[in-house]
Amino acid sequence: MNKGNAGKGRQVGSKNRTTAILKEAILEAAALCGEDGSGKGETVGYLKSLAVNHPPAFAQLLGKVLPLTLQGDPEKPLVMQHEVKPADRLKQMVIQVAERSGETGIALPN
Repeated sequence: MNKGNAGKGRQVGSKNRTTAILKEAILEAAALCGEDGSGKGETVGYLKSLAVNHPPAFAQLLGKVLPLTLQGDPEKPLVMQHEVKPADRLKQMVIQVAERSGETGIALPN
């Protein structure tokens, strides 16, 4: 029994071989399955089939590959605009909706 290496584990930064082998097997299985179960479209075909037939599972995968934050170009920063309609415009909209629905006698604030 070699006690000199006990508990050392993998070297820092090295990949887990089991995880790499499993990932490779999953990708190969998807390619062999394809969108029709016979390999049509390979991995992309499988993912298309997943998106159509099992949207929640596909959305979960999509969430793992999309960036977690939005970054804008420093020269063209992201801009968020929010428009608040004046009370008079809101009052007009309520009146129009009431007129279309045939409602009468609606009490509106001054």
